[in-house]
Amino acid sequence: MHHPALLAISASIVSLVLSATVSAAPQERPPASASSAAPSETSKVAQSTAAPATQSATKEGVTAAPSARDEGKDAQGGVQGYRVFVGITGGILRASAEHPSIKKSSFTAPTLGLHVGYRVSSSISLGFEITSFEKYMRRSNEFARFEPEDSLEAQADCSNCTEAAPAGGKTMALTAVFLTAGPRLEYTPFGEDGLYLGAFAGMASVVGLPGSTGVGGALRAGFRLRPAPVISLALEGGVQAQSFEVGNVFAPYAQLVLRPYF
Repeated sequence: MHHPALLAISASIVSLVLSATVSAAPQERPPASASSAAPSETSKVAQSTAAPATQSATKEGVTAAPSARDEGKDAQGGVQGYRVFVGITGGILRASAEHPSIKKSSFTAPTLGLHVGYRVSSSISLGFEITSFEKYMRRSNEFARFEPEDSLEAQADCSNCTEAAPAGGKTMALTAVFLTAGPRLEYTPFGEDGLYLGAFAGMASVVGLPGSTGVGGALRAGFRLRPAPVISLALEGGVQAQSFEVGNVFAPYAQLVLRPYF
């Protein structure tokens, strides 16, 4: 038979042992408080102060040391220092001419040109241009009109004639030179190089034919590349035209352009 006092003492001892065991067990670390996890107000102020300084230093560094792409560029975005240029052009055209001294016809001829200019900005250039093309022409008799010749033919019926040719008379053959000279304008919409549009107009004449003084010009479009800062190459197409008191000339063309810069 159990005694009530002994039962009470046993229960008290068991309670003490359990309390001691719980106290000795490792406690889980409570989560960090908001104050310890978040940076202090002082550190926030320090970071906000340092960030603009770092950004400013970065911007100053970019300004002080431009990228390689921007090196050599002037304020207008072009190649620095190279504004004056000389251009040499050469190509081929197909001309249609109407003139009292020329039989109406179409012919192919080489075209040559020379121009000088100044780059006003990265997109606009002004200058002066001279273009020319020429064609050998002859006529069958003194009353006929000149016809463009694609090949040379014998002027006489025989090649071993001993009689001297008669003196005087009319010109039976000549090389007609079509010239145009005047100011030129060039516009490059996407920078100094690449696609460009151009035009020029001025005085025109045909050397060797009477009454062949008038006006002329050209419209053109092309694409320019720059293998070096002081030189550029371009492929260009357009149309030339001349108008005289007694006739006109219309000539689509294609040509190459070599342009050194100074």
